[in-house]
Amino acid sequence: MSLLDLPDELIGGLFEAVAHKDPRDAVALGITCRRLLVLAAASVSHFHVDPVFPVTPFHPSHVRPARRRVAAVARVLAAALRVQHVSLRLRDAALRDVDDPPTARQRRRAEAELLFARLLGVVGSRPVQSLTVDAAVVRLVLPGVPVSTPVDALRELAMVDLAVHPGINDGATTLLQLCGGSLRRLTMVDRPKRGRSYPFTASAGSSMHRWFGGAASMPALMDLTIQAELHEETTKCLASVCPAVQCFSVSGHVSHNALKPLRLPAWPRLSTLTIRYAEHLPVQPTGIVELLLERALEGELRVEKVDWANTGDVAHSFGAEEVARAVEGMRQPPSRLVVDIPDGADVDALQGLAPRATFKDAL
Repeated sequence: MSLLDLPDELIGGLFEAVAHKDPRDAVALGITCRRLLVLAAASVSHFHVDPVFPVTPFHPSHVRPARRRVAAVARVLAAALRVQHVSLRLRDAALRDVDDPPTARQRRRAEAELLFARLLGVVGSRPVQSLTVDAAVVRLVLPGVPVSTPVDALRELAMVDLAVHPGINDGATTLLQLCGGSLRRLTMVDRPKRGRSYPFTASAGSSMHRWFGGAASMPALMDLTIQAELHEETTKCLASVCPAVQCFSVSGHVSHNALKPLRLPAWPRLSTLTIRYAEHLPVQPTGIVELLLERALEGELRVEKVDWANTGDVAHSFGAEEVARAVEGMRQPPSRLVVDIPDGADVDALQGLAPRATFKDAL
């Protein structure tokens, strides 16, 4: 007995089980014949496409398998009855260690971009609800070309592995213009310093104010996560472009007074604030005092230390005094306060202001 001898109900159940474990395997199985393609389209709702070339020196023989792989995903995606999530990651960090001559490296990049541009066109014809793209794919986004149809279907967008690169500013701005109006959740993750190489040399955080400044209004955005350098120019844009943010999380270096533009009346619905930092830079005012002045967070205020050793990044160290003054200025303390502050800091003030506070590793 072969797979095709089974009834559709059993094959459909098999597809759902395989797709739950690894959607790529379900796609590969679904293109073997028309019947399986129909069943795969009914079962697969998550599509993941990683770098399509092997981590070896480039050879022209790699092109045909890469084209087949992308074509397979495109066929199932085009026929899919429901599309919950699509993840497109063009860049492979492991390729940094591959010794390709310049011409081969350019050929590999050109072929990969061509394939992903075609796949992005198929994605744009589907009612995608959640989309994850890396910096290399962001560069391929073009004005007027949708990333979801209908345009208001997209609810969640994650832009990951970001870095400054020629063309990414236009692509990122266009992407936010195309889908900003329907987004409920937005995540932006910078590339760690150790992962940057020419021409991806600068932090994406230094360009985010351009992306948000040129974006359309995001009236429905409630959950915003930024894992990158945060600058005052960026938060000024966020205050006007994203007026309904309820949950805000930032990980990385918070520059001088970067949080200040988010003070009331900006973000009146803010209920949860998370700031993750490292202890490598001198203490400086971040604007958290102004941000929390007269607020009453219904959720959680979390200021915690993270270990950036594996990324090569450095970030700002919050002082206990600044956090204490911020809590003191609130209309009422947050329902939950979690603070992880540098060794030797005086936490008495915070303990008095927020008796329910939790101090991680505090002395």
